[in-house]
Amino acid sequence: MKKLISILMVLVLLMTAGCSEEKAEDTSSAPGTETTDTAADNSDMTQKEQEASAETEETGEISVYFIKGMGASALMTAVKDQLPEDISLDIHEFADETSLKQEIDASGMPDLLLLEEGMYRDALDPYTLIADGQALPLSEYIESEKMAGTLKEEDYFKGVFTVGEVKDDIYYLPLSMKTYFGITSKAKYEDSPLASLDESYTLEELLDSLLLDKDQHDDGYMLTYPRMIVAPDETVLFMEIMQETGVIRLDPTSGETLVTNEEALEKIKAYCEVVQNDIIISRDIKNSDRFDTFYENYLMVTPNLNLAHQTRYWQSAMTELLQEEEKLLFFPSCNANDTYGATANIVGMIGASSDAKSAAYRVLRRMMDIPETTWIGITIGDTPNILGPVSRKSFEAQLQALTDDYGAKYKLNVQTFTRLSLDETQKETLSKWAEKVVIKPILSMSMVEFVAKLIEK
Repeated sequence: MKKLISILMVLVLLMTAGCSEEKAEDTSSAPGTETTDTAADNSDMTQKEQEASAETEETGEISVYFIKGMGASALMTAVKDQLPEDISLDIHEFADETSLKQEIDASGMPDLLLLEEGMYRDALDPYTLIADGQALPLSEYIESEKMAGTLKEEDYFKGVFTVGEVKDDIYYLPLSMKTYFGITSKAKYEDSPLASLDESYTLEELLDSLLLDKDQHDDGYMLTYPRMIVAPDETVLFMEIMQETGVIRLDPTSGETLVTNEEALEKIKAYCEVVQNDIIISRDIKNSDRFDTFYENYLMVTPNLNLAHQTRYWQSAMTELLQEEEKLLFFPSCNANDTYGATANIVGMIGASSDAKSAAYRVLRRMMDIPETTWIGITIGDTPNILGPVSRKSFEAQLQALTDDYGAKYKLNVQTFTRLSLDETQKETLSKWAEKVVIKPILSMSMVEFVAKLIEK
């Protein structure tokens, strides 16, 4: 099963990567980058204090380690023009997590290390690096920025400056996030048990409705179209769903995974079992290269990719190919139905022995503001789908950019369709989601092992 889901995830990227228009040239600065300028929004500092701060700001070359060809590569491409001009990067791209770990074991941590969700399985665990004293505590840098007025927490999603906390200090900052959500049509929504949900439904109510919908159909009916899921394997995917919904959480001090809601856990496990079965069923559907065929056989698409781009993509597909209206579903937190979760899928850490700590921190902070142009001109299989801004300002700018962009072509297997503007109604829905989302920590190996045992039972 693990091999199967991995193969499906790779195939969908290869199968649907065509028909992407040339990306528009980005001539603007990243949204929110003005907050990292020491002279901006800083009326409490005198000109002399600002000049003195600038003179002592660390510059030079910093080493950066990450895995080649994955999300960190796409992130680096997206933000390279936004990085401080007085700092140069000594970039080391590694073929896999094993070679990256070997280099760290042999030579120590780089100035800046980028880690991705799932990529360090059996190799690098950020919490192990923290426990071993190899990661630099960042709280002092963060507090200094707040005092200087160059960092405003309200410009970022909730949780961004707390997810990397271990034993009363911050050891990593999230650079990208992704969330698990559902996309169906208004017609299918209203013709299913989902229609009985109140506007502020709970996680348990949502899962009950989804499982009831599955029970009302034949075995060949799919609840979830599984080929848009991006995760190393189903264990990581299910961990992500459980953690985002708050059903399980990591105690960063003890390193233990805790179950916070036993009832919701059992329903999540039942839902995940359906997803596993849907992967098998999807292989046998005839004419499966057509969207209308899949639409007849599944209730919803469930990506764990960039929320805004995916919303616009499927909205365009449903409107152009089926003349259907799109409907979004979010998975609320189990203990607070007015919040949603998202996973920090790329994080940045600074080596404790770095000789350029301040410069590395400056780069790390700039990388938290992915420009909205990252998602203009891409299609379903392009790597930037993995990226999601942790900045509220960047997210809102992305929504506006997708609303303003239209007219080119998307491709879904053998079919092409017009790239429509993001609908104003969906734009408002996503803006409301952004007010309620709370970023959750990147997974640890202990959490992966915990979830693996759960789904084996």
